Amino acid sequence: MRYSDYKCDGCGKVFLDNDDIVVCPECATPQHRECYNEKGGCVNSHLHSEDFQWQGEKVATEKTPSAPAEKREETVRDLVCPNCHYANPHGSTSCHKCGMKFTLFGINLAEKAQEEEQPQDEPPVKPGVEPKMTPPDYPAPFTVGSGNENDDEQLPVTREEQMSNFLSQTIANASGYNTGETEDNLFKGPFPDDMKIDGIPANTMGAFLAKDSGKYIEKFRKISSGKKLSFNWAAFFFSPYWFFYRKQWRPGVIFLTVQLCLNIIMTPAATEFLSFYEHLATLDAASLTEAAMAELVTQMNTLMEPMAIFFAIMFAVKVIAGFIANPLYRRYTVKELKKVAAEPNRNQKLTRILKFGGISPLMPLAAYFAEQMLSLISSYFF
Repeated sequence: MRYSDYKCDGCGKVFLDNDDIVVCPECATPQHRECYNEKGGCVNSHLHSEDFQWQGEKVATEKTPSAPAEKREETVRDLVCPNCHYANPHGSTSCHKCGMKFTLFGINLAEKAQEEEQPQDEPPVKPGVEPKMTPPDYPAPFTVGSGNENDDEQLPVTREEQMSNFLSQTIANASGYNTGETEDNLFKGPFPDDMKIDGIPANTMGAFLAKDSGKYIEKFRKISSGKKLSFNWAAFFFSPYWFFYRKQWRPGVIFLTVQLCLNIIMTPAATEFLSFYEHLATLDAASLTEAAMAELVTQMNTLMEPMAIFFAIMFAVKVIAGFIANPLYRRYTVKELKKVAAEPNRNQKLTRILKFGGISPLMPLAAYFAEQMLSLISSYFF
């Protein structure tokens, strides 16, 4: 039932099409939500004992013609990066801020997103369509409807729907991708719905990756095509913690163990080198003979040799981490998204994406403190 031709019994104002209206389940009296909250219930609650039922009388209102929409000027707009939302000059082929390439599979993603952009104005209420009404935050048996017992058009919000909305909104806030309309395309984004990488929709993969999704999707596409090697500078400089940051705990544990073992092995040599350096600082170079100087140089070279080997090995480990990081991350992403596709319902799919996708700032911190703790414990035994 539409109430746009009736008055609110709480404030006496005529209902408008977009008003937030609640309906009393006992007497069917429609009221503004503000009126209901202000009075703490139905304005006609004192008549409920008399079996009062709201009838309502239509009020003649003059329809004012809507003002004509202002003519929009056609201008050349900037290209907004789908990854970092930076406004790039029109005609750009890549983002000037994050470096993401706009052209993928022959499609300029920024131009496509700009063309599909819709005005944000609310659509007008169509004739014969009732305005959307939601129940107030009061316990049952309060319902929304016309007050007719035979009226089956209710707006219940189940616990499952609330959970699904919460999960969808959480992922959207973290990744910038909105929930899709089908199970095959869980998310909507800058990529076409039919664009897939390793059989996974690109938009779903972007929602799973969250941070820097456009950059990694482009890397995964190149790896899948086998055209070039891929190097990850973040994994090179911050290995093993980058793997934990991206929730890849298995390679993270392997590289952390290698780094910890190398540190333990090199602890005695490093301690001896520091002791020699402190001793060298106390000597007076002017009083040393040539033979003593030669002996000190020999000792320093002897101590420097294991240190040089240690740094060479650490550098090699980091280079390996840089080269295998992107292929490992791609394999991890595809594996987890196939498990997501196998989940029986939408909520479990979204839950798995939140659990295994995106980033985790806490995991690298925990790995760092664990390494420091183990290094401290090992120092008492070596």
